Amino acid sequence: IRQKAQPWGKRIQLLYRINALIKKFEEQHAKDENGVKDIKWENLLNFLPKSVFYGQRPSVWWTKKHDIDLLRGIYMFGYANYNQMRNYPEFSLKDLEQANNFAEFP
Repeated sequence: IRQKAQPWGKRIQLLYRINALIKKFEEQHAKDENGVKDIKWENLLNFLPKSVFYGQRPSVWWTKKHDIDLLRGIYMFGYANYNQMRNYPEFSLKDLEQANNFAEFP
């Protein structure tokens, strides 16, 4: 149990942070001037502090849109439910698989 406690704790903390981020973003950007729900998801990463951006992209084809879709997918479908994220029509991950761009994925 001790070996699994730390990774599970980190996963729970990650899920909590993503949940809080998405909810806060939706609250602040959910309605346009007419009161209609109009969330511009491409601005999600601008909502984060620069200190959270570090490391490398998983591959040369990985873009900002994929980061946003991954965060939204974790929020909607849960941690490690990639198949559901990949099949969701609004996410760019489905387009990548159809284009067979995964050749450079590590």
